[in-house]
Amino acid sequence: MKRNVMFRFLGIITIVVIMGFVFIGCNEGDKGCSHIYGGDLITEPTCTEEGYTTQTCSKCIETQTINPIPKIATEHNWGGDAATSPTCTEEGYTTQTCSNCFTTQEINQTAALQHAWGEDVVKEPTCTEEGFTTQTCSKCSLTQIINQITATGHNWNEWNVITVPTCTTTGIGTRYCSVCDKLDPSGVIPALEHDYQETLAPTCTTIERGTCNRNSAHTVSINALGHDWSGSWSTIGDVYTTCQRDTCTYALDKYEMAAIPNGNLVWESAVIILSAFNMGKYEVTQELYEAVMGINPSYFQGGGTGIVPATGEVQSKRPVENVSWFDAIGFCNKLSTKEGLTPVYTITEYPATVTPNWEANGYRLPTDAQWEYACRAGTTTRWYFGDTESQLVYYAWYSENSNNRTHQIGLKQANSWGLYDMHGNVEEWCWDQYGPLPTTNQINYTGAVSGGYRVWRGGSWSDSVRFIHPGRRTHGYSSNGRYNTIGFRVVRP
Repeated sequence: MKRNVMFRFLGIITIVVIMGFVFIGCNEGDKGCSHIYGGDLITEPTCTEEGYTTQTCSKCIETQTINPIPKIATEHNWGGDAATSPTCTEEGYTTQTCSNCFTTQEINQTAALQHAWGEDVVKEPTCTEEGFTTQTCSKCSLTQIINQITATGHNWNEWNVITVPTCTTTGIGTRYCSVCDKLDPSGVIPALEHDYQETLAPTCTTIERGTCNRNSAHTVSINALGHDWSGSWSTIGDVYTTCQRDTCTYALDKYEMAAIPNGNLVWESAVIILSAFNMGKYEVTQELYEAVMGINPSYFQGGGTGIVPATGEVQSKRPVENVSWFDAIGFCNKLSTKEGLTPVYTITEYPATVTPNWEANGYRLPTDAQWEYACRAGTTTRWYFGDTESQLVYYAWYSENSNNRTHQIGLKQANSWGLYDMHGNVEEWCWDQYGPLPTTNQINYTGAVSGGYRVWRGGSWSDSVRFIHPGRRTHGYSSNGRYNTIGFRVVRP
């Protein structure tokens, strides 16, 4: 028992001594501890630098330098030149070695020789492998490849037919390459394809038919050409045009205009004095737009749920929509040309600008003031029929009764000047740029001189009742934008 206690006591003393060394280290303080150097490491002297001995403390790894060794000589004693010859791509040089300290140095660098390429050696291409041209350096024997030559491909002889191909099925046979004498591994003769001969020429309304010369059971049909209504329109009686491909004629319901008398429109603090003009009784229909422009861009043109016309309505008589302001301007000019009138607008494409000639007699978009004046038809009530909201369903297609679609023109009651669908169905582009209303009286006012958007009027099939009234001026759509709520109608002097 006493022995164990003694061992424990000695262990504690040993730990304390060790910890004392750790904490005291090699600092020479009150306890008088010093470094224990050893492990001499000698750095030999050279001709230009002294040598020395390095010692390291075994406690803290601190080093000290002792015993400087004098330089071997005052300068190098160079000799023993050894030359390395230059190659085509690497420099040459001469090395010298000091006889005292064996240090080496490079002197007399020699420029690389550069390649001396010899004559071209051509390896001809084969049917399946590329060829190439090689050159060899006469100094270092290095070879480089230049001018790769595409493989020639096989030059197949005629098929030795085993199974004859048809218009629609492949055949089987053998054939060999006339260059390399290799057998075609596919053994498949391609189908011949049809050799159609026209048996019935297409017309505007009938399709083209053709019969294959290889197999009379094979026939083909190609779409009819379609009418070309690009000619002039008649302006006597009913409106019609004649197809440029044959004598087919296409009749339209005449685009009827209502005579709008001259008068005044009060706009806030200004009075707009307007000359008499003619305005389309109806919004431009899909039928009329397609006859003039050759396309029907409308979203509501049949063929899908919510797109088809309501029961009993005629698809072609629905108003055109999904047309931009620029589209409407182009329509006015083309309709004027077809009827022998002078177009109002001069249009440049880059950048897109439209310059009006108000003295021309052609079709145009109504001004903002013309539209509101014609819509009100001399009234000052909320709507042109009065102030009773429940009556609006008899005059307009809007969110309450449209069933989320456009409707055939002219089915609602007109205003007192004979204009239909001025409220709802589709909103209508006007000429004006959107801007502040004038503050002084104006004659035939054509709108603000600048602005980022064009005005549209009237409300649409998707609008609620609060957006359906004559005084609502709307803007915010790009002049190039196309929307299924906006169409237009046109006016003339």
